[in-house]
Amino acid sequence: MKETVEIDVTIIGGGIVGLFTAWKLSEKYKNITICLFEKSEYLGDHSTGRNSGVLHAGLYYDYDSLKHRYCIAGNKFWNKFSSQFNVDIKQVGKYIFGNNEKDIEELYEKAVKNGVTGLSRRPISEISSYVNSKFCFFSKTTSIINVPQAVKVLEKLFTNNDGIIVNSRKVDNILNLDKFIIDFSDYQIKSSILINTAGHDAINIRNLLGLNNLSNLYVKGDYLATTQKLKYPCLLYPLPEKNLKGLGIHSNIGFDETTRFGPDTNIVQESLYNSNDENITLIKNDISKNFKNINLEKLHYDFSGIRSKIKLNGKEYNDFWISSPITNYIEACGIDSPGLTGAPAISEMILDLINL
Repeated sequence: MKETVEIDVTIIGGGIVGLFTAWKLSEKYKNITICLFEKSEYLGDHSTGRNSGVLHAGLYYDYDSLKHRYCIAGNKFWNKFSSQFNVDIKQVGKYIFGNNEKDIEELYEKAVKNGVTGLSRRPISEISSYVNSKFCFFSKTTSIINVPQAVKVLEKLFTNNDGIIVNSRKVDNILNLDKFIIDFSDYQIKSSILINTAGHDAINIRNLLGLNNLSNLYVKGDYLATTQKLKYPCLLYPLPEKNLKGLGIHSNIGFDETTRFGPDTNIVQESLYNSNDENITLIKNDISKNFKNINLEKLHYDFSGIRSKIKLNGKEYNDFWISSPITNYIEACGIDSPGLTGAPAISEMILDLINL
């Protein structure tokens, strides 16, 4: 018979959304037991740590969608949070460029409608030494954040409030009785409230509860780094792919002073990070097409990430999915880009759905 430990709130998933939810919950409710479980050895080891580290401005998303509203709210929150808790953010801004003036203008007008601040039409001459393009505009409020640092700060804020974090724990089963019985290999948790912020595993977690209207749509992206000293002054993004499957292979300025390009978009069947020579060659071709003076010999594979996209009843669902389909159970699924930016606002919605 396994040992059973009873707590008030269980959070499954130690990425940026789970950590924000845990911290804010511990701030709001001082006298409850909150435990966050992460299947990996490290927090933020999947979607949170395998992206461009960009805080988006809200340019791309359908008006009044969760992605639109939470991206803008999250961007503002992150800037306050960074000042309060010393998380590094660089206000680099970004140019969006392309050769189709109509598409550039449509995206600009969409961003204006979305209420994005810091937008300006710019002459292509400002970036003509970097990119092969005819048109562009500038987003001042796009920035980059030190993601590992943010994860560590949130971890400390939560545990300082007596929150409990358990790494390397994969959920084996869940029963919904008078309370939730969450089964691990060596013990069980009995919890009044269950929050699912498990990223790639969020669909598998909800399946254990008999919820099967959502399915995974894994989109893998590879990043290449360069040893070439490019010293771009800002982020450089081509026009996004149709249906926002990806934002295009763009330049990224790392806190380690490495310039990276990526990601590409490949639909895969499993959440695996392996790459192959064919994909790398295609990325190099795309980089050389859009960017000037790139030494392809100095580009090398850096890492891969998986976008946690979802399908609803077999059809691609292009917004965040935040819901409470079962009493005292709250889920956040399909948290792909701009999930990092929107995490603070997503956690607020999760808290609003909690009944304590």
